Amino acid sequence: MKTLLTLLAVGAISLSAYAGQDLAVADLPKEIVTSIEKLYPGAKLIKAEKELKKTGVVYEVKIEHDKKFRELNLSEDGTVLKDKIDY
Repeated sequence: MKTLLTLLAVGAISLSAYAGQDLAVADLPKEIVTSIEKLYPGAKLIKAEKELKKTGVVYEVKIEHDKKFRELNLSEDGTVLKDKIDY
């Protein structure tokens, strides 16, 4: 029983590592901000999250540009992994 509880605790900790962590927009790495500014000049950064995926760290950023809201997923080096309009 003790072993089962230990395994459950370790599993819960491992799963929580994959949950998103809210991040202040001001704390985004410069590579992320630079990439967004190049793609969407003048965009307003609204919300940011840092997530640990199986493939590595992913930044999920919500922006407003030209009266449209977008959700971007970027890798640590600023490469855009996903870009979709968020209605």
